[in-house]
Amino acid sequence: MASQHEFSGRLTDKRALVTGASRGIGRVVAEAFVAAGASVALCARRPEPLNAVVTELKKTGGDVFGVAADCSVADEAKRTVEEAYTALGGLDAVVNVAGIHPAWARVGEHPIESWDSTIQTNLSGCFYVCRYALPFLVSGGGGAIVNVSSVSAQRGWQLYVPYNVAKAGIECLTKTIAVEYAQDGVRANSVIPGVIDAGMTFDILEKDPGQREGLVAMNPMHRLGSAEEVAEAIMWLASDASSYTTGIALAVDGGFLA
Repeated sequence: MASQHEFSGRLTDKRALVTGASRGIGRVVAEAFVAAGASVALCARRPEPLNAVVTELKKTGGDVFGVAADCSVADEAKRTVEEAYTALGGLDAVVNVAGIHPAWARVGEHPIESWDSTIQTNLSGCFYVCRYALPFLVSGGGGAIVNVSSVSAQRGWQLYVPYNVAKAGIECLTKTIAVEYAQDGVRANSVIPGVIDAGMTFDILEKDPGQREGLVAMNPMHRLGSAEEVAEAIMWLASDASSYTTGIALAVDGGFLA
């Protein structure tokens, strides 16, 4: 697991937008990008936790800017990208982390409202941000998009159908962007976190700690992953170190999909 001082200097002069940045993986990604020298626009739905993270990062000397917005709404996503571009003076990287839990139910009983809200937030929101960021990335000479998927995109996790489908859609969206925009200097990749002890998994385990043992047993490494380990992969894909890498789905899952 990486610590913040190990991130130092790896994204110097990069300007990045990170969605879902007030908690979980998104927050750790934002912290890592700042520690690595990037200027970062943080986006989240709720202003209070978002402002708390922005304030904390500013105290460390970070060049950060907060945008409270719901990117599952196209106009809000557009505003987010435009405000980030203006505040940072450009965009070099976009990281889509924002997502929500669906209800737990089999396909034949799944609530329609759960399907609609999960697809809208987890898939459409990612598309909207990419849609409005791409013209800025192209006009700036290129850049990197990193979208966060999940092992559930490839495993058909039971009782989780809209989440599974949304994450699978994100991987297909990412590959399409990679092919369409390669000659414009834009790289697009996705990261596939396994069971990570942060964000949504943390919420589940907080309600039912007994699930931890089962989740650990499913993983070849016999442990849960950390948000810092996911941030490492995202940072590499957003940096010039991965300049010949586009269209991949990089698993950070402890061997779960092997």
